[in-house]
Amino acid sequence: MTTAFLHFFFLASFCWVLTEAWQSYMAVTGKVRTRLIRKRFLCLGWGLPALVVAISMGFTKTKGYGTPLYCWLSLEGGLLYAFVGPAAAVVLVCCSHQTLDSFKTGLKTLLCRKAYFLP
Repeated sequence: MTTAFLHFFFLASFCWVLTEAWQSYMAVTGKVRTRLIRKRFLCLGWGLPALVVAISMGFTKTKGYGTPLYCWLSLEGGLLYAFVGPAAAVVLVCCSHQTLDSFKTGLKTLLCRKAYFLP
C-alpha cells in the first residue's frame, strides 16, 4: 500500500512540474488563464498519476508493488516502467518546449541580422 502511494505522489510531482512549466510558458506568451485551464491543471496534476497507478495496480493485481527488502516498484515484470515512462515523457515535453522556443528565438534573431546586412 505504501508503494502505491509513493508511486502516485512521485508521478504527481512530475506532473505538477509539467503544469508549472505550462503555466510559465502561458505567462511569457501572454495567454489568458481561465478556470478551464486551472481545471486542466488539476486533472493533469492529480488525475493522470491516479490513472497510471490505478491501471498499474489493476493489471498487476498489486504484485510487484514492494518487496520484503524495499518499498518500491519491483524490477521484475516491467512494473518500474509504469513510473519511468510517464516521468520520462514529462521531462521530454518540458525540454522540447524549451528547445523549440529557444530555436525560434535564435532563428528570428539570425534572420533579422542577415536581413540588416542585405542590400
